[in-house]
Amino acid sequence: MDGFWNKAEHYWNHSHAIAWVLGVLGAVLVTWAALRPQPPGVSVGLLALAAGIMSVRPKIHPSEKAAWMVFLIAFAVLEVRAIEKSDNQNTTDRVATSKSLTEALQGVKRTLEQTQPHALFGNPSIDLPPPTPLEEGKRFSYVLTYQNYGNEVARHPYIFAAMYIGKPNDRKTQEGLALKFEKDWKNGRNPNTLHSEIPPYSPHIGTFQSPAVTRQQVEQIYAAKLTFYIFSRISYTDNTGDWFSDDCLGIFVPLGQSPNARANPCFIHTQYRYRQDQFSH
Repeated sequence: MDGFWNKAEHYWNHSHAIAWVLGVLGAVLVTWAALRPQPPGVSVGLLALAAGIMSVRPKIHPSEKAAWMVFLIAFAVLEVRAIEKSDNQNTTDRVATSKSLTEALQGVKRTLEQTQPHALFGNPSIDLPPPTPLEEGKRFSYVLTYQNYGNEVARHPYIFAAMYIGKPNDRKTQEGLALKFEKDWKNGRNPNTLHSEIPPYSPHIGTFQSPAVTRQQVEQIYAAKLTFYIFSRISYTDNTGDWFSDDCLGIFVPLGQSPNARANPCFIHTQYRYRQDQFSH
């Protein structure tokens, strides 16, 4: 019996066939773990397996031992990479979860704000003067009527509007005019247009002046190459905070040809009820 075990031990430690089979197995496991990244712990288990094989084959050839050392290092590197990947994924998941919770809380906050009593203004109605031919250097008055559609008093409402001339239905033109409006909003505010309050379902009227037109502008307006734009903003306060409401309309007159001017919404500057602390212009 002792002879059998001595032969078996000698064959285990010195057989080239076993050395090749185990070597190929180690290479396959390293390749598999590298091409199919595993969660932390798998490479540690493979590393322990490789160390165990080396421990039960103490008399292996130096070249075989070098190969198994390469396998051990590879499993260790793969485990470190698996841990780093897991940590990065956990960080990404935490950020995504935090972002989702923040968005959910903001949604709840907006919902609560909307369910609380508040003032609300949509786009104003526009009244233009009776049909009159446009004249060089002349101005005309127009009226904006704002309606408080909310169920709360709008306090300290301030309405500002400005009329400009530009290319019809052109987004780039409107963007340039919007920048001009922001400058006029900051520099052209008139304290006389600040009012005490607008009760719910009550209209508020503001009268404004058009710009003076040149002869060339008159010709282009009648040729439908230019049109009037009205940019407006109302600022107000209610129990939920301080708010803005913006509107922009393109007026296709020409004033002397049609008793009813047609108004089209602009591509921009049509935001209703947003917080003043979100104002980024």
